Amino acid sequence: MSELLLEHAALALAIIVVTHFIGAIAVFGSSLLAVPPLLLLYGPESLPLVLFVLVIVGLLQAILLAMRNWRAADGRFCFRLLLGSATGLPLGMVLTSVLPGRAVMILLGLLTLAAGVSNGLSARIKPSARVRRWAFPIALATGLIHGAYASGGTVLVAYAQRAMPDRDTFRATLAVYWTLLNIGFVAALFIRARPDGPALLMTGTVAMIVLSVTVLADRTARHINPRHFQWGVSALLVISGLALLGSQV
Repeated sequence: MSELLLEHAALALAIIVVTHFIGAIAVFGSSLLAVPPLLLLYGPESLPLVLFVLVIVGLLQAILLAMRNWRAADGRFCFRLLLGSATGLPLGMVLTSVLPGRAVMILLGLLTLAAGVSNGLSARIKPSARVRRWAFPIALATGLIHGAYASGGTVLVAYAQRAMPDRDTFRATLAVYWTLLNIGFVAALFIRARPDGPALLMTGTVAMIVLSVTVLADRTARHINPRHFQWGVSALLVISGLALLGSQV
């Protein structure tokens, strides 16, 4: 499989670099944006290895962003999100065969799309203690969906945008959240993908390039007008919602 990935290495690298530059600014969306074009390039049979590469690279990117921005993170709020997600993830894994998958994904897409439009059209979002009280149940629900279908993060991001309207707090808290949440997925994907030596070398090479781009993206994000940042995250949510709906057509 790694030999197959080498056939279009330059184009695949360009896709990963562009999507992870965008994802490093918004602190979400890298894999969601990268998977469709990569699967078109290599075919659906490459999904396990593609996910392995993207999860490893995404985890390293999240670690770097967390290290660069941790001082702005809301630790208590992040803990509540992690507690909810950690509770929901195993439930989702157990209930995979019971949940109505297509209906759940369509609902997830509609919620993501609606949240993106709503957040984008809103005036400057203001902090709200009432909104923050929903951290655990929303993280629980998204963790359940993520455990069942490896999705669900978009709704949590839309909620986090409302709960943490400050650009720097939003980016830092999500970076810490993704880092701690995704560590467990690496071991599971390693077993599933069974990458060989060339695949691991490829992953390491891609990671070094993406981490360099991440530093540039992080510096760029710090100079983006907060209102423009809100619009950008909302636009990315809209794209993500459309992608989720499109995957069920």
